[in-house]
Amino acid sequence: MLNVTRKSGKVILLGVITATALVSCMKDHSDGGGGYITRPYQEDGYYCDGKLFYAMDHTTACVVGSDGGTSSLVIPDAIQINEMTYPVGIIKNLGIYQSPGEDGLFSPTPNNGLYSVQLGSNVTTIQSDSKDDMFYERVVLTPRGEEVYMPSLALSAPLKRRYPIKEMVVRYGNPIYDSRENSNCLIHYATGRVVYGGIDAKVPPAISEIAPCAFVGCENLTKDCTLPNGLVSIGYSAFQNCALTRVVLPQSLEAIGAGAFWGNHLREIVIPAKVSEIGDHAFADNDLSAISVDEANEMFDSRNNCNAIIQTDSNTLVLGCDNTVFPNEVRSIAPCAFYDCNHLKISSLPDSLESIGDHAFMDCINIDTLVVPDRTKYIGKAAFYGCKKLTHVVLPQGVKVGEGAFRNCDALTRGTVKVMFHDPDAVDPAVFGFSNPEEKAYRLLVPDEAETRFLESKWHNYFLSIVTY
Repeated sequence: MLNVTRKSGKVILLGVITATALVSCMKDHSDGGGGYITRPYQEDGYYCDGKLFYAMDHTTACVVGSDGGTSSLVIPDAIQINEMTYPVGIIKNLGIYQSPGEDGLFSPTPNNGLYSVQLGSNVTTIQSDSKDDMFYERVVLTPRGEEVYMPSLALSAPLKRRYPIKEMVVRYGNPIYDSRENSNCLIHYATGRVVYGGIDAKVPPAISEIAPCAFVGCENLTKDCTLPNGLVSIGYSAFQNCALTRVVLPQSLEAIGAGAFWGNHLREIVIPAKVSEIGDHAFADNDLSAISVDEANEMFDSRNNCNAIIQTDSNTLVLGCDNTVFPNEVRSIAPCAFYDCNHLKISSLPDSLESIGDHAFMDCINIDTLVVPDRTKYIGKAAFYGCKKLTHVVLPQGVKVGEGAFRNCDALTRGTVKVMFHDPDAVDPAVFGFSNPEEKAYRLLVPDEAETRFLESKWHNYFLSIVTY
């Protein structure tokens, strides 16, 4: 079990040393091959068994990395060194330990070949050795071209998997975690919280909570998914990009996190009575045609069979679909509420509307006419970006318009924008820009007494003609 050599009667163990000790030890102890460091075992030291690297304290071994030569890792119950037994109680990283960088520091890199993990019975703590999650790393989005106008969830998962783990097994006897019903999930036993789902996971029974990002990208989940009764909370991005076509939410459910079902193929959603929290973008980028809320729900409603989710007290439209009929009382439209609703057509927006959230109607390619109500004071970033058939827009006085709100609305090259305000500085005309800087919208209609001011402003850089009405 031990990977040791002997020199001058002393035991030398293959291991890894911390950044503070590394520089002084490299010259004398480098093995010259794999880039690891050999050193005598100390009570507060490090040890490698050939597949896993451990940090040691007086009583416990902590997994801090792995070797890149295996696709399957078995976390032992304990390791024995110099006739002492150390339970393996903590996992901080399963990444591959490689040679130190230019700064002389060891740091794990993602283990892209790790497909199977089996946890020992003594593992009680799973935590990252940094601020990041143990199983996920944050995607750094670098805006390029038009991506600057996209919602971040549309570009990529907010977190990506560190390892392509398919099988996640917890051995019998672990007091903290289990993987019940061969679900390939890591579950916190006492709370019923799904911490992580392998790529080949299935949603286990008898759970109360699904952690953020737990099933991100698990396209092998059952496409017609019924979540178990007893489930109370679904974390942000929990089922993002899972290719689900149908999901049945249990009556016990109370909270749905932001982006929880982003990027699936859901056609219908029924919100149960106890749900009191729905995060932004929770069901965005699906194929929804029918939306309803249980009549007993006190927080949300779908009044008059409107095919939308309305937050009752604030009259905020949280989520819509291709068949939404706007209730007259709606005061605001949430971010991404109609994102990518390809068949949505708007005959009119309610006169009560005061604000339209970021990306609210982005890529709604069948909207052709938009008269923004007089009471509307804010249109969010990229709110109507990519509405390719939009040929007629009317903007009221006093409205503030976010960056790229009407960008790349192709039909405006032959359409008309009418503004009710007199000050050309009230709205940045770049909101009507195109990816091709040579393209311009066709015609801008302005109040008679404001014609000269608009002609002398930068609006003429975005419209072929400026005339009065």
